[in-house]
Amino acid sequence: MKKVIAFLLVLGFLAGAAQARSPMVGDLVRIGIGVTSGVLSYEGVVTDVEDGMICLDCWSMSTVSATDEDLVDREYPFDVCIGTGAIMHLVWLSD
Repeated sequence: MKKVIAFLLVLGFLAGAAQARSPMVGDLVRIGIGVTSGVLSYEGVVTDVEDGMICLDCWSMSTVSATDEDLVDREYPFDVCIGTGAIMHLVWLSD
């Protein structure tokens, strides 16, 4: 009985891992990276996914701290590439 339960647990873990997504070109995403004052958040369309880098056509950027969120005043859109090791969160904004 213990072996059956262990097998079902492992099967459940594998099924959950199989549902993990990776960003693809054309996906609309929000990517957050850690900075000393909080999180720097980029929103845009993925234009390239290379070894260790995700590039976006960024149309919104903001800084998020424990107390507030401020849009970064700059010219949009702009191209940006982010190292995957720096990413704290990645959220798909559409399916």
